[in-house]
Amino acid sequence: MKKFISILVLVLGFAGMSIAQTEVVNSKGSKELAASKSSGTYSFVLPSRVSQDDIDKNMKYYKLYMDAAFNANSHEVVLTLSENSQKNRYVVARFLTALKVTHVKVDGENMVMDTFIKKYLE
Repeated sequence: MKKFISILVLVLGFAGMSIAQTEVVNSKGSKELAASKSSGTYSFVLPSRVSQDDIDKNMKYYKLYMDAAFNANSHEVVLTLSENSQKNRYVVARFLTALKVTHVKVDGENMVMDTFIKKYLE
């Protein structure tokens, strides 16, 4: 019985850790992302734990590629690419990853970052 409880606690612990590691950012949908690919301006609603300090700290690495405007009340960030190129669109994904985002919600579907990049940034 003691062994069973130990195994149960271990399994539940690992399950809890994998759930806690999923960070989702919301997009405005597939149509908006298609328009963003053409315009070079992307908008996302970030998790509530992200602050202006987080944005500033991470943007210092990406200033050559894009600008970020963050609304702390709505947690919306608008990323404007300095040049609308595939390289700069990849930087959008790098920025989100630096904020510990693992998934992007598009039209109600949580996409892993790799799928999001292939579908909306390439």
